[in-house]
Amino acid sequence: MTAKQTPARRRLARRPPARRGPGPGRPRVGAPRIPVSVPAATILAFSAPGLLLRRARQAGSEPPRPRRPRKRLPRIRRPGIRRPRIRPAAIAAGLLWAVTGVTLFAVYLHVARTAAVTSDGASNVLQAWDMLHGNPLLRGWQLSDVSFYPTELAEYMLIEGLRGLSPDVVHVAGAMTYSLLALLAALLAKGRATGREAIVRCVLAIGIMLAPQPGTGIYVLMGSPDHIGSTVPVLLTFLLVDRAPRRWYTPIGACLLLTVGLVADGIVLFTGILPVLAVAALRTYLARFRHRRRWRDFRFDLALGGAAAAAIWLARTALAMIAGNGGFRLWPVAPTLVSSADLARSVTVTGRGFLLLFGANFLGDRVGLVAALAFAHLAGLALAAWATLAGRLTRTRLLPALAVVLAGYLVSLGRDVIQPPAQPPSAELGDWLAAHHLVYGLAGYWDANITTLDTRGRVALRPVLAHDTQITSDYWEVRSDWFNPATSYANFIVLVPSPPGFNRYPTVASVRHTFGQPFRIYYLNVHLKNYTIVVWNKNLLADLVRGGPLPPRTRSGPTPARPLPAPPGE
Repeated sequence: MTAKQTPARRRLARRPPARRGPGPGRPRVGAPRIPVSVPAATILAFSAPGLLLRRARQAGSEPPRPRRPRKRLPRIRRPGIRRPRIRPAAIAAGLLWAVTGVTLFAVYLHVARTAAVTSDGASNVLQAWDMLHGNPLLRGWQLSDVSFYPTELAEYMLIEGLRGLSPDVVHVAGAMTYSLLALLAALLAKGRATGREAIVRCVLAIGIMLAPQPGTGIYVLMGSPDHIGSTVPVLLTFLLVDRAPRRWYTPIGACLLLTVGLVADGIVLFTGILPVLAVAALRTYLARFRHRRRWRDFRFDLALGGAAAAAIWLARTALAMIAGNGGFRLWPVAPTLVSSADLARSVTVTGRGFLLLFGANFLGDRVGLVAALAFAHLAGLALAAWATLAGRLTRTRLLPALAVVLAGYLVSLGRDVIQPPAQPPSAELGDWLAAHHLVYGLAGYWDANITTLDTRGRVALRPVLAHDTQITSDYWEVRSDWFNPATSYANFIVLVPSPPGFNRYPTVASVRHTFGQPFRIYYLNVHLKNYTIVVWNKNLLADLVRGGPLPPRTRSGPTPARPLPAPPGE
């Protein structure tokens, strides 16, 4: 029978065996070993007197009181920070998306440079330049009916900070925006699918957007802000609702994204806010009245609908606050429906625009390769309704046919890339004006801001309109101090033939009636475009009247001309 081991014996039993010294013939390495008795005797010699004194005091005093057991406080466990697991598949997917985005940007930058910049894009570049140089609220600016303030203007400002003032800012921003849209569309089409189905979904989404139609299609999608960049916050909202957990912060994030989009462009009300409201209302109705669920079971849908509705109020408040602090102002969109007389034309224009967005506007093209490639884009238009049915496409074995269509899209994209870059339309006009020391003058809308941008500000042309026989300042994409005679001196005006369907361009008769007999007249022909430069020996801004839009359309009266003509090629 073995004796019961005490705690001391157990500790001795758990001690590791002493290390043996080196065997015979092995040299000892390091300092010489000191016997254990030497330091132990030294410690005992120094500590023994104090130990003996404490024992004597305890023996002559009262017996020690029993110690009270210490109360142990509960240990508070700090929440540990979980390190995210780095998965090789996630890293590979991220690298693939990054490489795809960079590749699309490089390709679309060449494509964007094939479209010339017009005064629409030039106006936005000048606004961003003003923001970059100390005017973040665009004080004194009268914009169009859309601001693009938190979207394209912020993007332009960042690019100008790196590249300076140039027409290429429009091309770089257009390529960046369109590449981002393609990636967001692929992510949204992918959903939560994985594997082969996810790949098919992403390729379908990017393939449909792959090859913009040359000419007007590239100009609309990449030439200047034209409601394309406003879809970025809308797609981000859809991705947030689709991927984020159903928590309280998801409706708040959706509300902020929709507010940013609506401040930039009023069309977000129809492309983003109303769809979210409709889906939230439908899900609430089905959950409550068909499935008989409790209110708290679908409170997330209620919060999402409320967030979309709150975005309308927040956007209006933000625009009002900017205008109240002296910032930019917008022209309101007239809330009128199309009349019966213009219904057929509006339907035709809408249909052609729909085909143009998908690169399938073959109407009016000559029979040949270009028309065949445009006709092939109808497949993308048909597949747009099937973008979320990639599994069905896989099961029906249509992938080989889709590969052939994708090859046609790649041929179209290759034709876009090899086109030569478009020349700045007003660079030669600006050089001629600078050589003749004409550096500040007036012109029609489509020749004013673009000349200012093409010359990097060496020559400044300010847009004007004609109202009957009187020349007035323009009210569209202008800054008020441009027409102040106390700070600016304009002594010439550039005249061009009036665009079709627009009767508010300045003419020789209207400028003579407003400013009197000119001092000199020049005639210039550049790239098959005729310019008439009329010069005076006085400041024309002193005789300029502030302009405004025409009265709204009436049912009985004649239809007034558009306040601004369409850009060339429309």
